[in-house]
Amino acid sequence: MPPTRRAFLGTWLLLAALLPAACGGRGDAEAPEAGPEPTVHVADFTFQQLPGDVRVLTGRVVNPTDTPIAHAQLQVSLFDADNRRIGSMIIVVDDIPARGEQAFREVIDSDEDIRGARVRSILVF
Repeated sequence: MPPTRRAFLGTWLLLAALLPAACGGRGDAEAPEAGPEPTVHVADFTFQQLPGDVRVLTGRVVNPTDTPIAHAQLQVSLFDADNRRIGSMIIVVDDIPARGEQAFREVIDSDEDIRGARVRSILVF
């Protein structure tokens, strides 16, 4: 093979080997992918039936973000003994600090035979 053709071929092989690394291809030092943004959530959500048929929902709204939250509105579904949805209620939790949490306690005001509850959604404003 003539020397000029060999040099030309060598240059192309070198470029082909370096191109993936230069373009962010597969290498050992890849930057980690950004994970999903942290989200506001409810922790330790509990339904309690106290003496005198008083029913209470308790829990904590956790704010893993860097921004304080003035108000969070929890939409809660209420269920009967057969686990059928028979109602809903809204719980408002105020002043949740950035990277912090705020506990809540809300009495269920319903004549229905409520036996359970679940948070359906959280609206932050």
